[in-house]
Amino acid sequence: MKLFAAIFLCLFFTSGCAFTMHDVNANYAYDQPVSERLKGVNLEVVEFTDERGIENLRLIMNNKNGYGQSTSGGWQAEKPLSDILREVIIDGLGDAQADLNSNTANMQLSGELLDVDPELIMGWSEHTISGNISAKIQLRNKSSGELIWQDTFIGNANKKVGNGFGVMMDDALAIWLPLCLDDLVSELLNDEYFLNQVTKQSEGS
Repeated sequence: MKLFAAIFLCLFFTSGCAFTMHDVNANYAYDQPVSERLKGVNLEVVEFTDERGIENLRLIMNNKNGYGQSTSGGWQAEKPLSDILREVIIDGLGDAQADLNSNTANMQLSGELLDVDPELIMGWSEHTISGNISAKIQLRNKSSGELIWQDTFIGNANKKVGNGFGVMMDDALAIWLPLCLDDLVSELLNDEYFLNQVTKQSEGS
C-alpha cells in the first residue's frame, strides 16, 4: 500500500492533471558542427506537413491515465512541430553553406513529419527521457516536379533528466525535443547519397 501511494504521488507531481494541455517552449535552432559540403548548392525549402493524423499539430505527447490510456491532456510546443522541423533543417542547411535563395533555386526540399514518440522512464534513483522523431524528406526538381531523392530519417535522444522523487515533464521534454531534432538534422546533413544528389543536380544546372 505504501509503495502504491508513493508511485501515485510521484506520477501526480510529475504529470499534473491528465486532461490539462501544458506548453513546452522549444525556442530552438540547430547549432551543431557541420561541414561546408553544401557550399554552392542552391535549393529552396518548401512546406513540411504533419502526417501523424492528429488535430493538434503542436502536440509532443499525450498524458496517460492510471490505466495507461492516452487522455486529452499532454504537452505541446509553441508552434506546429512540422514548422519547427522545417526551421531547424533550414538552420542546418544554412550552416552547411547551402544557398537557400528561392528566386534562383533549381531544387525544392520538402518533408513529412511521421512520428513523435517520447517516453519518460522513472527510476528509483534517476529518471530518463528517451524516444525518437521520424520524418520523410524529399528533393524535387523545381521546374518539372520530378522526384530526385527521398529518404526517411529518425532522430533519437536518450537523456537523464533528474533524480530523486520526481521530475517535471515540461522540463524533460524541453531537453529531449532539441536533442532529437539535432540528431535528425545531423543524420540528413551527413547522408552521403543526399549530399551527392544535391551536389550533382547543382553542378548540372
